[in-house]
Amino acid sequence: MKKSLLTLSLLTGLTVCVYGQGTVGIAGSLTSAADQYGSFTLDNQNNGDPSESASSGGLVWIGNTFGTAALLNQDINISVYDGSSLVVSLLMGAGDTGPANGDGTFFGGGQFIDNSSTTYYDTLVVGGGTTTLTLDMWTGNYSTYALAVASNLSSVYAATATFSQPLGNGGTPPSTGTDFGNMPAMVLLPVATVPEPTTIALATLGGISLMALRRRKTA
Repeated sequence: MKKSLLTLSLLTGLTVCVYGQGTVGIAGSLTSAADQYGSFTLDNQNNGDPSESASSGGLVWIGNTFGTAALLNQDINISVYDGSSLVVSLLMGAGDTGPANGDGTFFGGGQFIDNSSTTYYDTLVVGGGTTTLTLDMWTGNYSTYALAVASNLSSVYAATATFSQPLGNGGTPPSTGTDFGNMPAMVLLPVATVPEPTTIALATLGGISLMALRRRKTA
């Protein structure tokens, strides 16, 4: 009997430990207890601030090497993080058809939506709570944001944004999660147009050396 009680206590402690680490998941993959976590849908379809510097209600812009930007009008890949914990990553840039995930032509330029209409849960936050989310966005057929950045191709775009976001309530069945209304505008730039820090440093040193040589010749 004592051995059975000890085993039950260990199992209970293990369950508490697992939930204490802050697991993440989607609707249908969590237990009824987990329905009390903060929920969201992966879209900004209600955002409409037309400014490239909008602090909330922002749209997604695609920049180019000429310094101009246009509203998103293509598929886009998105990863959502709460701190260092990945909540969900949707790869939507591999050529969807119809009103595609991330397609700005369906809801209007600069907007994106997950067509599966899935409600996602952030188990680091209680239902109805507010948290800080970070979005990684990139275009092209790359499985991660890091691979997109490492590709160093001008046809690949990447950017991040961090913002405070209230999440939906839980419940059984869970309520509809909030969308990203607090998201700032995101301007995705070609990776090749963002110089590495070492490149900037070398260019600066080169400029200083050139100026020094010119001064010597003048003297």
